[in-house]
Amino acid sequence: MTNTTKRRFTIQFKYFLTIVFLFFTIGPLIFGQTVTVDPMVQYQQFEGWGASICWWGNQIGRWSESNRNNLVEYVINPETGLGYNIFRFNIGGGENPSHHHMTEFRDMPGYQPSPGVWDWEADKYQRAVLLRLIQRAEALGQNLVLEAFSNSPPYWMTNSACASGASSPGNNLSPGNYQAFADYLTEVVRYYRDTWGIVFNTLEPLNEPSASWWVEGNTQEGCSFTSSSQSALLEIMGKTLVSKGLSETRLSAPDETSIDTTITTVKSYSQAALSYISQINSHSYSGSKRGDLKNLAANLGKRLWQSESGPLGWPGGDDNDVAIYMAKRIITDLREMQPVAWLDWQIVDGGVWGSIHVNQSTQSFTFTKRFYMHRNFSQFIRPGARFIDINHSNMIAAISQKQDYLTIVVLNEKSSSSENYTIDLSAFSTTTNSVSVHRTSKNENLFQLANLPISGKRFTASVPAYSISTYQIAIDGSTIPSPTPAPGPNIALKKAANVDSEESENPAANGNDGDLTTRWCANNGNTGHWWKVDLGDIYNLSGSEVFWEGTGHVYKYLIEVSSNNSSWTTVADQRNNSLASQTQVDLFSTQARYIRITVTGLDPNMWASFYEFRVFGAETITPTPTPTPEPAELGDVNQDNWVNIVDSLLIAQFYVGLHPDSFIQELADVNCSGSVDIVDALLVAQLYINLITQFPCK
Repeated sequence: MTNTTKRRFTIQFKYFLTIVFLFFTIGPLIFGQTVTVDPMVQYQQFEGWGASICWWGNQIGRWSESNRNNLVEYVINPETGLGYNIFRFNIGGGENPSHHHMTEFRDMPGYQPSPGVWDWEADKYQRAVLLRLIQRAEALGQNLVLEAFSNSPPYWMTNSACASGASSPGNNLSPGNYQAFADYLTEVVRYYRDTWGIVFNTLEPLNEPSASWWVEGNTQEGCSFTSSSQSALLEIMGKTLVSKGLSETRLSAPDETSIDTTITTVKSYSQAALSYISQINSHSYSGSKRGDLKNLAANLGKRLWQSESGPLGWPGGDDNDVAIYMAKRIITDLREMQPVAWLDWQIVDGGVWGSIHVNQSTQSFTFTKRFYMHRNFSQFIRPGARFIDINHSNMIAAISQKQDYLTIVVLNEKSSSSENYTIDLSAFSTTTNSVSVHRTSKNENLFQLANLPISGKRFTASVPAYSISTYQIAIDGSTIPSPTPAPGPNIALKKAANVDSEESENPAANGNDGDLTTRWCANNGNTGHWWKVDLGDIYNLSGSEVFWEGTGHVYKYLIEVSSNNSSWTTVADQRNNSLASQTQVDLFSTQARYIRITVTGLDPNMWASFYEFRVFGAETITPTPTPTPEPAELGDVNQDNWVNIVDSLLIAQFYVGLHPDSFIQELADVNCSGSVDIVDALLVAQLYINLITQFPCK
C-alpha cells in the first residue's frame, strides 16, 4: 500500500469515526425518542374540564349584560374559548354584618342571614353568570355538570360568629347546628331546582376541612372540620337529601387541599357516611400519592374529581412560566390520579391564578398565557373522551367519544432545549396521513402549524423549549378492539400468600388483600423476586390480573402454576413484555392450587412491587364422591327388558360400590330370597359364561 493510499484510508476512516460519533451523540436529538400510543390500554372516561364560579361570578355578574355575556362566551364556547362544561357554584354562608375583613367579591352573600329568615334574592350576581352559562350550553348542545359547594356555614351557626373561621384553628360549626347547616344547604339546592330549574349533580358541604388557616378575620370564607365531625356531618347531609326527595343530587367530599390528606380523610369516614358519597373530590395543590388516591376511589366504587387546582407553590417567573407549571400539573394529575374531571380554581383573576384578566372599571378583559395553555387541552379533549396509554411522563393521549380522532398533548418543560419524538401509531388499524398541530409557547398562542405527514404509522414531533403542543389525528375507532375484561371472580382474595422478599411495611399479604391502596414490595431492586398464593384447593383457572405500583413503567414477569407446590408450569410468559400498563391481564386455562408471579425485568429505579394480584377461576375441582347404593328398582339394568351378561356385571359392580345404576330385581333375584345380593350377581355372571345351567331356589 502506498503512502498516498494509506493517507486516503486514514482520512476516510477518520470520517467514518466522526460519522459514527455524530450518529450516537447527535442522532438521538435529530431522530428523537420513540413514543408508543396504545389504544388497548384504556383509562378513565372523561367528564370534562371546569372551574368554580367563586369568586368571579360575584364580580362579573355586576357587569352590563352584554359585557358579562361576552366574557362568559370565552369560558363556555369550545371553538373560541375554554369550552368548560363543569362548574362549581358557591353557596355562600354569609358573613356577620359587623365584620368587614373579607376581600371584595369574596364576601359571598348567604341565603339565610338569621335563623328562620330566608333571602332568595341574595347572590344575584353569581346566579346571573350561572344562568348565562346554562343558556349558552343549551344553545351549543353541551351538557353541563354542576356542583354546589360550601366554604362556610352562615356566621350565626359558627362558634366564632364569623364565616372565615374559628377564633383559633379548629372546628367552627357549633355542635348544635349540624342539622341546621344540612337544612340550609339542601334548601338552597331544592329552591334552585324548583324555582330556576337548576339541578346540582353533587353537593359538597366542605372545603379544605383539615386546613389550619381558617381563622376569624380571614379574607375569605372557610371552616375547619376534624375527620370525625366531617363523617358525622356527611351522614346528616345524606339523610337530609333523601328526606327532601333530592335524589338527583348526591354528596361529594372532602375537597382537601392535599392529595395525601384526601386519602387519610376518606379512610376515616364511617361506612354510613361513605354510603351517601358518590364522588371523591380532591385538590391537587400538594401531595404525591395520586396513584393511591385513584386506587382508593376505585376500591370504594366512587367517581374521582380533581376539583380544584392552581399555581400554589409556583416558584415564580413570568406569564409563560406559570402556564408551563400548570400544564405539568394537569398532565401529572391526569396520568397518575386519573380523575374523570379536572377543574381550575379561578378563571378570572388579576394575578397569575386566572386565565382571564379583567378591568373592573371598564368591564373589559384580556387573555393570559394560561388561557391558551388550557385550550391546548380543553378544546381538543372533549367530554366523553377516553384516555389511553402513551409511554411518556410529559404526554397524555385520548380518543374522542365517537372514536373518530386521537389527541396527543405534549409538554416540553425545558426552558432552553427542544425535544424530538417519533410517535408510533402502529397499534391503530387505520389513521389519516397527516396530523394537525396547535402550539402554545412564549411567542405562540394556540397557533396552528402546518400539518405533519404520517409515514408507516409514525410521525415526527419537534417540540420547542417551554411549549405545549397538541397533535390531532383522525382515526377509525371501529377498528379498535375493546380491552379484555377481567375473566371472573377473584379467587385469590385474602388467601395465604408467600414471597421470597418483602418490606416490613409492604408485606406479602398486601398483594391480595383487596385494597388498592396497599401493596407488596420486595426489599431491594433486584429482579427474580416472586410472590405466591395458595388458593387452598384445586381450581379451574381462567386468568390473572396484576396491578403494578408504577405508572408508565414496563414490568417483565413470568406466571406459573402448580398443584403440589413443587412442580411448576408456565401459563403466562411476559419476560419480553414491552407494555407500560399499570394493569395487565393474562388469560389461560388450567387447573392448579398454587400460582406464582416472578418479576424478571424492571425499569431503572423500579422495584418488584404491585398493589394487587388477582386470580380468576371457577368452582373447585374435587373427585366425584362415591354414592351410597340405593335400593334396586324394578326394571332391566340397561333398559332392554332382558337380564344379560352386562346386567350381571352391573349388578356385581353395584354391590361392590363401583356403579350406581339400578337393575331389575324381579329377574335378577336368582336364589328366590326376595332380595338381590352379591350371590345373585355372581350366579347371573356364571350363567352367561356357561359355568352353571340353572338357579335352584334354596
